[in-house]
Amino acid sequence: MPISIYNYEKVKIPLILEITKNTTLKNLKDSYYLDNDWQHGPNTMIVFRNGSEEKYLLDELKDFVQEYTDRNPINKDFVRQRQELYREKQKTLVEVEYRDNVDADLLFEHGQVQVRPKKSGIYNSKKHRNIFDHYRIRLNGIYLEILEKFKDLSVKEKAHLFLYQFRFIATLYEEGPKNGHLTFLSHAQGFLSNIEVRGLNSNIKESFEKKRSELFTNNDIILRDDLKDIMLEWEANWTSIAEEMNENFRKENYDDSEEGVGLKPQLELLKREIAPLNNDFHSDLLSLDETGELEQFIHSKKMLIFRDIVNLFYLSLPLFEQSMAEKQFYAYSVVKYYEAYFNGEVLYTIK
Repeated sequence: MPISIYNYEKVKIPLILEITKNTTLKNLKDSYYLDNDWQHGPNTMIVFRNGSEEKYLLDELKDFVQEYTDRNPINKDFVRQRQELYREKQKTLVEVEYRDNVDADLLFEHGQVQVRPKKSGIYNSKKHRNIFDHYRIRLNGIYLEILEKFKDLSVKEKAHLFLYQFRFIATLYEEGPKNGHLTFLSHAQGFLSNIEVRGLNSNIKESFEKKRSELFTNNDIILRDDLKDIMLEWEANWTSIAEEMNENFRKENYDDSEEGVGLKPQLELLKREIAPLNNDFHSDLLSLDETGELEQFIHSKKMLIFRDIVNLFYLSLPLFEQSMAEKQFYAYSVVKYYEAYFNGEVLYTIK
């Protein structure tokens, strides 16, 4: 089972880097992956390849975290404020992320180290979850290398690093980025349209655009020199994963009568979610349902594989302290990037 380290500091990266370099984790390179989570308070999860490894590490990690928190004390009033914030967030996120059996009122204390179940959520099957875990373990090493550099980046340098990643992921779609970036358009447009439907902050698009224009000039993405080789290795990892997903694709891997959400129920959920959205992209997408083309498209090999690539990529973002709103900002920004890259000759633009 995974181990969660509850950490109410503003930034979790210093503890992550210390604990991976100064405990037995340093000898388990291909045996675990890291994830940041919100369940029962802000925490860093260590998810092991083998389900029994936590019993050998739990006491060591508890001792290390105790020593770390003694060296890095945190204001108790700040912790209480954060706990109240998480208590409210948790009630919403349990529903949004389809978490099962979560006590929305339970919060652990700063520095607590707990064995816990894996996160539940929308996987189509046990096989589907295992495939994701396999790739997350493979990517963990390169993400730790990036984190080592990330902690010293400026706000603008971090933004360029994220946009670089979103831009590259779009190229992994079978038909290339001209259509691949439309997945990000779907997410960003859906986010903006959902806010409009709910009558919430109506100027968020303007805020996104102002932030984008301040961070990115002339559609250039500039990486700091000491990141360039690492990001080439990151690209190679993702290219290899995309190739393997194509080679190993089996539609039956997405269906499991005992675990997960089947493809058909998931499609019905998608239709319910996009039905209220008032934008051309989702209206056109939903209109395909009348002829059966929607299911044919959504469940095609190229779309299922690219959906998995994007979702696997999204799972890495919390490790870099990226919130849901920030993820949508970069989805919006990569759409605008490709709109300019293709000189406006794209199927859809964000409205």
